[in-house]
Amino acid sequence: VFRFVGTRTTFGRNFDVSAIQNGLALHGGALNSSNALLVAVSSTSLVVIGGLVIATALVQRRLDVALAVAIALGGSFGTTEVLKPTLHRRAGVPDYLAHGFPSGHSTVAMALGLSYVLATPRRARPYAAAAAALAAAAMGAALVFNAWHLPSDVGGGIAGAPAWAAVAAQFMGPPV
Repeated sequence: VFRFVGTRTTFGRNFDVSAIQNGLALHGGALNSSNALLVAVSSTSLVVIGGLVIATALVQRRLDVALAVAIALGGSFGTTEVLKPTLHRRAGVPDYLAHGFPSGHSTVAMALGLSYVLATPRRARPYAAAAAALAAAAMGAALVFNAWHLPSDVGGGIAGAPAWAAVAAQFMGPPV
């Protein structure tokens, strides 16, 4: 849906371009702090933070949670990495944005957040879900403001993680 709206509709193309232009107009602290967020999140952070969540589940002898987190993280990241090179080049955008769908950074942010939700005790999950959504939104805004991705790229990256988290949750035992 995000790819279609962002590439096939006038509204979507205009929205994507306008968001990038507004982001490029930022100066000072807002731009510096959002750029720092982008540099901090990478595939390395997926492995390190995801590994810590899995390790914590294993120490707690929750093999089901460790498996669910591994499925959510691996499926989300794998889907993004397969889609990115296989989708056609986007026309009408600068070359550095032409192959940006879906955004790997937004995928990582949402997948890590949802993995934390899966590993969180039942009573605290609403708070974990709110934190995950906030982190993914902050990542998405930073990606657009720093002109690293178009909004439709960010939406596509964020959309894949909940699907994989839902699949992963089917492997979990009763909530604790």
